[in-house]
Amino acid sequence: MAFSVQKALQSASSLERRGDMLAALTAYDEILSNFPQNRRAQRARAKLDAKVRNPSDKELGAVSAFFASGDWAGTLTRCHQLVSQYPSSEKLWQFAGLAAQKMGHPDVALPAFLRAAEIYKSGLNCLNLALAYEAAGQPAEAVRWSRQACLADPGNLDYLKRCGVAEFNAADFLAATVTLEKYLAKVHSDEKMWTLLGGAWMRAGQPAKAVDAYKRAAQLAPMNSAYQSNLSTAYEHAGELEAAVKVSEKATSLDPENSVAHLNLGNQCCTLEQNSQAIAAFGKAVALDETKHAAHAQKLHLQTKLCDWTAYEAFDGIASQLGITGEPVMPWGVLKFEDDPARQHLRSRNYARYWQARPRDFPIMQNARIRVGYFTSDFYDHATMHLITGVLEQHDTSEFDIYLYSLNIPRESAVADRAKACATVFRDVHDLTDQEIVEIARNDKLDIAVDLKGYTRGARTGLFFDGLAPIQINYLGYPGTMGSPCMDYLIADPVVVPEKEREHYSEQIIHMPHSYQPTDEHREIAQTNDTRADHGLPEKAIVLCCFNSCYKLAPAEFDIWMRVLKQTDDAVLWLLDPGEEGQANLRSEAESRGVDPGRLVFGANLPLAEHLARYRHADLFVDTFNCNAHTTASDALWVGVPVVTLAGRQFAARVAASLLNAMHLPELITHDAAAYEDLILTLAKDSSARCALHEKTERNRKTTPLFDTTRYTRDLETGFRAVVEACQAGEPLSDIYVNAS
Repeated sequence: MAFSVQKALQSASSLERRGDMLAALTAYDEILSNFPQNRRAQRARAKLDAKVRNPSDKELGAVSAFFASGDWAGTLTRCHQLVSQYPSSEKLWQFAGLAAQKMGHPDVALPAFLRAAEIYKSGLNCLNLALAYEAAGQPAEAVRWSRQACLADPGNLDYLKRCGVAEFNAADFLAATVTLEKYLAKVHSDEKMWTLLGGAWMRAGQPAKAVDAYKRAAQLAPMNSAYQSNLSTAYEHAGELEAAVKVSEKATSLDPENSVAHLNLGNQCCTLEQNSQAIAAFGKAVALDETKHAAHAQKLHLQTKLCDWTAYEAFDGIASQLGITGEPVMPWGVLKFEDDPARQHLRSRNYARYWQARPRDFPIMQNARIRVGYFTSDFYDHATMHLITGVLEQHDTSEFDIYLYSLNIPRESAVADRAKACATVFRDVHDLTDQEIVEIARNDKLDIAVDLKGYTRGARTGLFFDGLAPIQINYLGYPGTMGSPCMDYLIADPVVVPEKEREHYSEQIIHMPHSYQPTDEHREIAQTNDTRADHGLPEKAIVLCCFNSCYKLAPAEFDIWMRVLKQTDDAVLWLLDPGEEGQANLRSEAESRGVDPGRLVFGANLPLAEHLARYRHADLFVDTFNCNAHTTASDALWVGVPVVTLAGRQFAARVAASLLNAMHLPELITHDAAAYEDLILTLAKDSSARCALHEKTERNRKTTPLFDTTRYTRDLETGFRAVVEACQAGEPLSDIYVNAS
């Protein structure tokens, strides 16, 4: 039947008179869909639309009065009454959203603002919606609608500013830098946005650009101590340490109560190895704000580097809180203070709060060979590089492609050159942002990403939280758990992670069959003709040696060493030189225990080959407790020097035991302090027993698994294959046990 315009107009008018406005609008829309040029329908529809869209000025005025008086509930109630009659009233939905937002009801505000934006996608409506999403904890949606606001009104600088803030809050730092720089090109005097731009560049891994932004903020507000603190941090990360110290000193002079400025000064002096100044600065930060756990942990750590053992007593008073409640602390610096894997796990979990582990929803790659990427900032003469290089050289290139990612400023190093030479691909990415490195690694289509740093100095931990590969592994650099879902596996062995302590490690474990620690069977020992006298050692003395870093030395083991010296007249203790202040403190500690300070001999730092050669003058290596000899233990064993250790509970306290187990020297592993002391004393007094141990150590060095780099590499590759196969099969993560090859 033919469509009758006249009847349709009469029907629409009748619906309008009865108050069924939405039905009337639908009727007019039907007429115009058939006859779009019908003027009567156009006029009637426009008149009705205006009537339906907004209430009368009187009704809107009443709503506005409720809102102006702060009666948010009244505003919302009246809006809900009116929108049933005026469902397309943009102004009513705006008022409803604003009132709900004031009342803290994002579940009501969001749909109201969304309806307003659907009616009219103005810049204001889009911005209101963006702010509502931000308040509701949905930063990605906040960014989307902030960008819509800018599109709706490109000339509005406030919208541009808010968009930059939203991008920053959503951790899209590179996008934030672009937006904020557009805004600041127009508004030069907004120091808060210069500060935000500096923060965005810092988080994007570009501290040099952050320096420029923070400088602008500091120039606009030269008396603002916080801005100076920001600038000092940027200088520090840009490697301009002297400039950083000067700015931090200015910040502390502007506001002596600024604990952050003192903390920054401490960090910078620490990097410059001005340890006494750093300790003083950290002490001021803690005195001003006792919640500054990171400053407290750094202060205690530096005290141990100076062998100031009052740090241990101070730690005991805060052990149950430091890094566990409140502000996180870097776990590595606390390992030496106590042997407690449960607490170390809690500290790692707390420290992991600095980052958000993003979903790694990309599948395992279907590469011809398994692609393994090693990430480290130790591409120079560092202990990690000396351990891992032999493995890199031994990798089976018919099955594995090895990608190396250097995170440190390039430095000349023969061992690093060896590592680079055996890589399928070597990438120097030290000056790139985290986001750029993540993009490169993902484009490299890695199957496995290996973190050789963990929670140690120079790490770029955020890379692994952002996600580099379908499988991510914590290995070698940090002797403990990361406490985060960003790491799938930890490479360990049954000694460093015994079953009774397994619950304290968040990763699944790849259990190596011998020791988790790799070694390089090609390490050179210098051919020297030096004598004991050349090292300040008595020619006929029994030399007890501990070349661990001085910060690992603690009163518990030092007490034992001194008791042994008192019972063995011809024994001396050979230590690495901790510097003038450290030497004075250790001599004082010896004297307080009734031992002649002259029986402590200090060795200077030497190149590795010469350092290894001087081990020949040692009779026995005596280990530290909470944080064992790690690379240092394998150094001693490589030269044939027996190592006496006490196996503790946490990973860091069981490494030497792992190495001795792999070298078939279980008789050198003790399990309590009394047995440790007895064994050292027995060996110090029994030259034939020492000689037999030296011979066995030298013999086992050549025949046992510890220094068989090829065997170790095959076992490691077996573990890598197992985790890739499990991932490809969609199996849930579980521990992997590698059978001995």
